[in-house]
Amino acid sequence: ASVAAVDAHIEHVLDWADGPARFEIESPSVAEAEIEYESRDLGMEAFETIASYSPDAAVSLRRELEGAGMRLITERVRIPYEIFFDLLPPDHLAFFESLRPFHRAERVICVHAGVELEGRALDSRDLEVLIWGPDGFPDSYCGQDAVVYGHWDNSVEDEKGWPQPCVKGNRTFGVDTISKGVLTALRFPDRKVLQSSRFMCGEVPGG
Repeated sequence: ASVAAVDAHIEHVLDWADGPARFEIESPSVAEAEIEYESRDLGMEAFETIASYSPDAAVSLRRELEGAGMRLITERVRIPYEIFFDLLPPDHLAFFESLRPFHRAERVICVHAGVELEGRALDSRDLEVLIWGPDGFPDSYCGQDAVVYGHWDNSVEDEKGWPQPCVKGNRTFGVDTISKGVLTALRFPDRKVLQSSRFMCGEVPGG
């Protein structure tokens, strides 16, 4: 069986679906607002997903967000999210909302970016860890379960320049090879590597 997990791009799309209140922090100081503003980066992680539906919608929303600037954090600034959501088929949004933050099978966890370094019990509420990964992951992970993850763009190229999963002795398996033009998956329990043909940016695999 294959499992789709929520990632940073989809997280921002779902944030936008909930409206501008998701961008607020309570009574922020200027320093807090600047930190929050920089960490959000105006939600730019969502624009690649937006543009895949409509480049014009991505341009319009980017212009609105950049115009709002730090007021996005310090004030309740309304951004016209409907520019995108009016174009998004309902079944697509339903699919995004159905994505799991992680999947656990026998002795293996599949997640976007990582888990707590000590491998403590997973909690779907730990989205910051699951989607962005904790500091020190994967090198300092010491849990008992194998972890298959993406996000980090840490593939290892073989002697022919072909990207391979980043496999470490602590049972972590990084499969983020997309920046090299290859989609990678791992099958468990035999750990068979499954990969696409190489494609260039802007192409559709198998298209």
